[in-house]
Amino acid sequence: MFVFLCTVFLAYAENENEEKSNSGAPINYQISLQASSSFFIKPFIELDFNGYYLFDSNYTLGLGIIISGNAMHGIDEPYVSGIFYTFFGYENFSLGIGSSFSKYGFESLYLKTGWSVPIWQAGKGKLGLCIGGEFYGMKCFTKCLIYDASEDSSEEYSLNNPFPAAVYLLNCFKLYFGITYFF
Repeated sequence: MFVFLCTVFLAYAENENEEKSNSGAPINYQISLQASSSFFIKPFIELDFNGYYLFDSNYTLGLGIIISGNAMHGIDEPYVSGIFYTFFGYENFSLGIGSSFSKYGFESLYLKTGWSVPIWQAGKGKLGLCIGGEFYGMKCFTKCLIYDASEDSSEEYSLNNPFPAAVYLLNCFKLYFGITYFF
């Protein structure tokens, strides 16, 4: 359903752009290759593709998809997951919300904030840098609530033992840095 709505939005916006090419409200696209990591230095490689509608005064509204590769996955973690998100932006800053999916189904609420800055002219588009933060909500909190501290396992945490749970929750926050192409 989300993919269908994204497709309809982008098709409608593209059609509006073609009909009103002089209106100053174009559809733009951006693709980024990013490296992200949590505080535990758990690396991820991400490919982010988004399209956005540019309103007057540099306000944007867009949709995106991220393919995230987990470089150091655990037993219960997927190699690859997808993230669908929508975002609002002003100039080079954006704030987005969405959800992540993997072979296990819905995984987590996803929040993203960051900057994407075009720097160099490269062909018909511009090459730039992106930097920001991500938060994976429910996945981390659920794991902390489910596991029982009485079981003898190094990977299980509980809120009954707050230090391991607090440390595990730090894995919910990730910082990313990457290269972006605007076209």
